[in-house]
Amino acid sequence: MASTEIYARDRAEHVPGIGILRAWGDTVPADGEAGYATGCLFQRTDGGDATALYVNEGTITSCNFNAVTVGA
Repeated sequence: MASTEIYARDRAEHVPGIGILRAWGDTVPADGEAGYATGCLFQRTDGGDATALYVNEGTITSCNFNAVTVGA
């Protein structure tokens, strides 16, 4: 069962055994941090055009968040 927990980066939804599936705050996790599931979405609360939503394309042991952009 998912739980909402407070982390250093504001809040996150975490599933035991899978990792953090959704998180939000004003700082995108640095590449290489652990704990974020592949596909985790990070909503940057102070983001703007092309900097508001990120997806982890890395692994639970080494994240790699990239901005999600919308095509014209």
